[in-house]
Amino acid sequence: MKRFTAIPLILLLAVGASTLALAEGYGDAAKAHVETTKGTVSAVDSSAVTVDVPQDSGKTEAMTFKLDSKTKVIKDGATMSVKDIAKGAEITVTYMKKDDGNVAVAIGIV
Repeated sequence: MKRFTAIPLILLLAVGASTLALAEGYGDAAKAHVETTKGTVSAVDSSAVTVDVPQDSGKTEAMTFKLDSKTKVIKDGATMSVKDIAKGAEITVTYMKKDDGNVAVAIGIV
């Protein structure tokens, strides 16, 4: 059980550690407004991914993240494509909150 728990934790730490480097393409203000969450993909297309994020209440909250040319998709340390994100996949999303919505900086496929 510890090994299963360690893998998502390691992925979360790896994505989190690289957050500042990835956010550089978005400017200095982005570095101060980057957040991370994880959940299950409920919808995905070339412009956005929607993730069901577990809440403390036991329910889930659907969060949508816009994708752009700077969004990085990573699985097992390798760079992937948005096309590799499947509905039902467990992912970790590092994102920026902007006035017009959340923008994914990096997506880690678990």
